[in-house]
Amino acid sequence: NRIPALASHDPESGLEHWPHMSRNTGLACSGILASHEPESPIGMKSFPTAEAERCLQSYLDWSAEQRKKRWFIGSERSDCWLVGFAQLAQPPPMLSALSGWKVDSNTRLTRFESSPEPDPDAANFWGWGALADERPLTFVPLPPGTQARLMEVTQRVVGGFPSDTSTPLQLVARNGFDEQATLLENAAQNPGCFIALHGQATDGSSWLRMSAVDLETLQLCGKLLDCVLVASDAEPVDGDYSRQTARTQRLSCVAGRRHLAHALERMLLQGYAQGLEALLRASLGQPPPAEWWQPAAEVVAGPGTLERIVTCWVRTAAPEVRRAVCPQPTPIASGRKKRRATRDRMVDQRRNRKKKFA
Repeated sequence: NRIPALASHDPESGLEHWPHMSRNTGLACSGILASHEPESPIGMKSFPTAEAERCLQSYLDWSAEQRKKRWFIGSERSDCWLVGFAQLAQPPPMLSALSGWKVDSNTRLTRFESSPEPDPDAANFWGWGALADERPLTFVPLPPGTQARLMEVTQRVVGGFPSDTSTPLQLVARNGFDEQATLLENAAQNPGCFIALHGQATDGSSWLRMSAVDLETLQLCGKLLDCVLVASDAEPVDGDYSRQTARTQRLSCVAGRRHLAHALERMLLQGYAQGLEALLRASLGQPPPAEWWQPAAEVVAGPGTLERIVTCWVRTAAPEVRRAVCPQPTPIASGRKKRRATRDRMVDQRRNRKKKFA
């Protein structure tokens, strides 16, 4: 990406020097990018130093101001975040024109900043904090309303298959479906089957299974919450609390957390929709979805205030499916059954040894 107005020619080396704008890092120093063009020599004395200094200073002033309040996060398991960051870190109009920056057709941006509703109770974010670890929990309490929207997504995803699609046998045994009914009919009768609704807490939150959501999206939900706490300079809490409780205590002091609530839910719904489709396709013996979207996010915040969150979804290839839809929990034997099983195993081993040496 060259800036013709700032180009200069070195008559001694016969090379042309071009300041250029890097797509990801901004305005870079001049580099030797083109060979000698004798028909249009430009002496070094005519190099537009003032114009170059003005552009550089404009970029430095802009970037210094942005670094005070803009934070970026992405998945560590994929390099899609590079494209996402290039879209999120859009330079100002003047620098965009010089650098040739443009919107990538394989990305889509969503902004969360103008919601007029009040901030939700910080306790609603307790379950989201459980997703920030290296191995996030997939059975978490989520805020009121999320369950209904997830079931709507279930209906929409299942409705994307032909209406006469038969129900896979593994789903019949695992989710209690009617073997004779179609997949659409079974999902209509029990739209919460894939999220394994397990009751509601006193605050209205629901314990839901999110195993259909890919790991990168789940982790980014948790990282987004932690990024908001750091960017807003939320004060640490005193006392011995669990990590999730400490997060919610700190988040209660952040104004504008409604933007975080909307961004988290939208990210989860997108991840659940494409994850559920991929798992159902695998159960039906069909190829994976033609499109898959990986998220990156930007947080704009100041002390005690969250101004906005912008998510960038990057189109990529669908991952290989290795999980089942809503797997059944592993049964845990009681203490008495464990002792009986151990005793029976020891008796069998003793008998086998006697037979071997008889």
